[in-house]
Formats: sequence, C-alpha cells, structure tokens
Amino acid sequence: MREKWRDVPVIGITKRVIRAYRDSLAEQPRKANQALDALRILLNYAVEIEIIDNNPATRIKPIRIDTEGWKPWPQPALERFSKLASGAPRTAFFLALFTGQRRADVLAMRWDAITPDGGAIVVKQAKKKKEEGALTIPLHPILRVELAKIKAEQTSRTETRRRQKRAAATPLTIVARLDGSAYTEDGFAALWNRAQHATGCAGLPFHGLRKNATNTLMEAGCSTKEAQAITGHNTLMMLEHYAKGANQKRLAESAMAKVVRAEKSKART
Repeated sequence: MREKWRDVPVIGITKRVIRAYRDSLAEQPRKANQALDALRILLNYAVEIEIIDNNPATRIKPIRIDTEGWKPWPQPALERFSKLASGAPRTAFFLALFTGQRRADVLAMRWDAITPDGGAIVVKQAKKKKEEGALTIPLHPILRVELAKIKAEQTSRTETRRRQKRAAATPLTIVARLDGSAYTEDGFAALWNRAQHATGCAGLPFHGLRKNATNTLMEAGCSTKEAQAITGHNTLMMLEHYAKGANQKRLAESAMAKVVRAEKSKART
C-alpha cells in the first residue's frame, strides 16, 4: 500500500480506490482481506486525528473464502488414536466418533442418560433450545463395549481411591476426572492437546470427529434425515455441507458401477 499510494493524500483513498485494491488481490483472498483489515485500522486512526471525517473502508466487504470447513480425521489417525490413547481423551474420542456430537455435548454426557436396556444414550445438545427436545442415539456395538470398559475402570479407580482416603466420587459424567468430577471445557482441552501430541495426532480438530461420524452415516447409505436424527444438525443444509465429501464419494462409486455394468452388457451383446 505504501508503494502504491505513496503520493496519494489520505482523503484520496476512497471506497472506489479500496474496492479496486481489494479486487486486484482477488486471487489471494486471505491477503486481500488482511490488507482490508490493515486499512480499516489505519483509516480509523486518520479519523481519530481528524485528517478525515469517516473511514471509507468500514463497509467494504471482504472477499468470501470458500472452505470445506472442519476436516475429518484421516483413517490412519483414527486407528492410531484409538490404539494409543487412554483415559478421558480416549473416552471422549469414542463418544464423538460414534455419536457425532460436539465436544461440549460429549463432556456433558452422563451415565444415567444411557437407557435402562443399555441400547441408547439420550443427549441434550447445548446449542438446542429446551423445546427442541433431546436426541436418543442407539449405541454402536464398538461404543457399547468401550463404555463397559470405561465403567469398570471408573468403578475400580473410585474404590481404590476411597481405600487410600483420597478424593473420590462416583462419576456422573462418562468423561470424568480421576476423582470422579466432571471436566470443564478448558481443563479437558489441555488434556486433549497432550493426548493428541502423544499419539501423533496433533492439530486434528475434535470437531473433525463430528464430520467423520457424518461421513460414516452417509457412506452407509443413510438419508440426510436419518443422519440428522443422530448428529442433531440444526438444518439439513448444514448436514449436507458436512456430508458433501461422503456424498460425492458414494455417488461417484455408484456412477462408475453403472458404467462398468453398461460396458459388460455391451460386451455380451
């Protein structure tokens, strides 16, 4: 900007000039938006020291950056974490992967939310209004086995700590501290970060597991409404955005299978 506008008075940096500069960087949208942010700061200062009356950059829209949003975990990372992780991070990992819930909802899951027959868990999503009710999510067989192990470990640990006269409460939440208390989001975030580094999965977002769960549902041939009944996405549009990659893969496989069948049919005739 200094090079481009060296001899231009501040009053000459109009909305038209700023839009043209933004558009000249359209192929580098992040750089363009960073430049726009910098201009807003500079011109705010110009207003403050009374060089100009209004900031012309205030209402200039940034360039929209298309993104696929949260990335699902790659299969090797899923396998590595499930094999190497332990304790609360492992518990949260399996709950997220097989229910498709956000981290806050995973940390809030309680043992008494599992139905009496042990076949499902009732989840009250934090982002949902009270009148929208709760989700009843059937437990995947792998998750059911994992939960049985976790319950046994927690019971044994609680008994041991009580014998040692250490702080010990029967855990109410499935993801629990060693003393049985629930995790805060910040407390769990620190533990989760350490577990990711220890398992070689650093940088993979917890929320990506929600996308893994969505992809699994769609790749299994579930309708969007069936998938939404488990993940609890607010809108079908949001679910379809999450499932875009899975849908593409499934449709491409279906299309190629049709091509192969058609070629085989031609060959026979």
